[in-house]
Amino acid sequence: MSTAKKEDTPGDKLFMKWVKIGGIVLAALVALTVYATIMTPEKKESEPYKPGGILRAAAAACDITNPDITGAIITLDGDINETACVLQKIGTSQTVIDQIEMTRAIDGVQTVSENGFRYQWTYHPKRGLDMSILDNRG
Repeated sequence: MSTAKKEDTPGDKLFMKWVKIGGIVLAALVALTVYATIMTPEKKESEPYKPGGILRAAAAACDITNPDITGAIITLDGDINETACVLQKIGTSQTVIDQIEMTRAIDGVQTVSENGFRYQWTYHPKRGLDMSILDNRG
């Protein structure tokens, strides 16, 4: 019986090299998975939908002292800065804003629905822009 050690062939060396690389890659994947699990924020339950909640929040953010909010409808009378602020806070598209800006007194009452909101407005040169916004998202 011979106790001579068998020499590794080039194929054996290549195999061992790939086993080492595979081990390193596996360790890196495990570490990345653990890191991602630790760093993922906890999911918070979303608050239940409150009709007009976003409109109330927009009015507060725009410092409107006595907002006229009934249920899911806000009414804005004449103050263009307050109206522009509310439109921006609720994410009104530029398309709707352009339609509002192009309204003339002779156009009468205008209505547009978009993204769950219904905008209704009229313009008068002396009274300015009067608008109501209905939150239909619920």
